[in-house]
Amino acid sequence: KKKFGMKDIPDVYCTVKYGSSPKVWRTSTVKNNVSPEWKESEKFILSNENEVISLDAWDANSKGGDTHYGSFRVTVAAVLLSSGKIEMELLNKGANTGCFVTLSCFKTSTQRGIGHSLVAPDENPEAQAIPQAVDTARGPLSKSLIAAESLMASTQGGIGHSLVAPDETPEAQTIPQAADELVRKVKQVHVTIIGGKGFKITKKKFGMK
Repeated sequence: KKKFGMKDIPDVYCTVKYGSSPKVWRTSTVKNNVSPEWKESEKFILSNENEVISLDAWDANSKGGDTHYGSFRVTVAAVLLSSGKIEMELLNKGANTGCFVTLSCFKTSTQRGIGHSLVAPDENPEAQAIPQAVDTARGPLSKSLIAAESLMASTQGGIGHSLVAPDETPEAQTIPQAADELVRKVKQVHVTIIGGKGFKITKKKFGMK
């Protein structure tokens, strides 16, 4: 039986998990490259900067299961402290691999209020409870807003005038504060998988009789 060998150039992709979210983000596969570049991004709800980004790198195989190169874990805070960009070595069963992946993070915040969803359907599921809380509060607030509209219709005034006169019901004076409480700043972190290096060309052996 003779044995022959072929060079196997890596076809690398990454899988990423963020915090406690069950969602797994998979990058595209960069074929036949020992220094793959992805430059692919995803947004996540940022509850705190100690959220952990867990990354695994794989070699896609046409036959059989994909080969696991290794993984690393890093907090959002650690990336931000590194000027928003960090290069991490993959570890395989605690051992160094010589393979590295670079990622970056930056923070943003958006304001959303009544009638707006705070997260897209595919975002962190923990944040999907926020719109429900808004809906719960909407009922009593809507009644107050209707009362306020009636007051506006029955008084002469415009921009720059108080919504209610000083001697009006004090409950109505809480409407602006209640509306403000339903407008939340939602913090997000944008995670970008930039690229990698150090992935090895291996030799696959097969035999013929």
